[in-house]
Amino acid sequence: MEHSNVSQRRSEMSREQKEQERELHREIRPQLALASLGALLVGVAYLLLPDTLTVGPNWLVLAVEAVVLVPLTAAAYFRPHTIPFPLARRIRTSLLVVLTLALLSSIALLVGALPGYGPERGRQLLQPAVLLWLSNILIFADWYWELDGGGPAQRHWHGRQVGDFLFPQYTMQTVPVLVSPSPPSPPSPPSSQAQARGRAEGSARRGGHQRWMPGFIDYVFLAFCFATALSPADTAPLTPRAKLLMMAEALFSLTIAALLIARSINIL
Repeated sequence: MEHSNVSQRRSEMSREQKEQERELHREIRPQLALASLGALLVGVAYLLLPDTLTVGPNWLVLAVEAVVLVPLTAAAYFRPHTIPFPLARRIRTSLLVVLTLALLSSIALLVGALPGYGPERGRQLLQPAVLLWLSNILIFADWYWELDGGGPAQRHWHGRQVGDFLFPQYTMQTVPVLVSPSPPSPPSPPSSQAQARGRAEGSARRGGHQRWMPGFIDYVFLAFCFATALSPADTAPLTPRAKLLMMAEALFSLTIAALLIARSINIL
C-alpha cells in the first residue's frame, strides 16, 4: 500500500513537472524566435559587407547561424523536449562568441583599411560602418538576453526578479490580474482539496499578481541606448559580467562611431 502511494506521488510529480516544462516552453518560444531573428539579421548585415572586411566569405556568418539556430528554434516549437535547456543555452552562447569575434575582426579590418578611403570612397566607408554598428547592437542584445539572471529559462522557471540588470519595472509594485469568477464547485475529498490549495498558492504566486519579465525587445532597447549614449540609460548593470559586456559594447560602438562614421562623413 505504501509502495503504491509512493509511486502515485512520483507519477503526480512527474506530470506536474512536465506541465511546468510545457508552460515554460510556451513562455520562452516567442522570445527565442525574436532572439534568433536578431542573430540572423547580423548574418544578413554581414552578407552586405564586402569580402575584404570579413574573415572568409561574407555569407559564412549567415550560414553558420542558419545551421545552429534553425534546428534549435524548430525543436523549441515542434519538439520541445528534444534539446534540454542547458544544452541549447550553451550552443547559443558559443554562437554568440563566434559572432563577437567576427564583429571584432571586421572592425579591425575596417580600421586597418581606413587610410585607403579617400574623398571619392566616403560612401563605401559609411555603409559597412553602419552595418557593423547595427550588428554590434543586435549581438550584445542577444548577449544580455542570454546571460541575464542565468538565461531565459532560469528567469521564467524560478521567477527571478533581479538578475544582472536592474530594469525600472523591478522597482514597481506588481499589477493585480483580474480573474473572472467561476461558479462554485461541489465539495471534494481531502486529497483533492490539498492539491487544489497547492495549485491556488502557485496561481497566487504567479497569476494573482502579474510578474514582469524582460523580453528580447527590452534588451535590444538596452543595447541601443548604450551604443548611442554610451550609458545604460534607465537600466543599470549589477554584476561584473554585465559591466564587462557593456564596456565591450561601448568600446566597439565608440570605435565605429568616432573613427569610422565620423571619418566617412568628413571625407564625403
